[in-house]
Amino acid sequence: MRYLDVIAYVFPFAWAIGRLACTVAHDHPGTLTAFPLGISLKSPEAQAYIAIFYREAGRLAELPSSRDLAKMAFHDLGWYDSSLCWS
Repeated sequence: MRYLDVIAYVFPFAWAIGRLACTVAHDHPGTLTAFPLGISLKSPEAQAYIAIFYREAGRLAELPSSRDLAKMAFHDLGWYDSSLCWS
């Protein structure tokens, strides 16, 4: 219990820094979107990256064709959380 004050003080800063790292690495992709702040899926590498997560979730059949996917983006949940931490 003596260290609870220190932990409670440092935790929000550590959380915010950790979320910035998740933002840079795109560790927490969300669903597909047309939202302007989404991460673009124009490159084949980005499409392969999101396909991995959809495959792991058992939702690979829900992905549109590569041509349609190139016009879309995905939500970056790490960025959303990071922006809330810093606001």
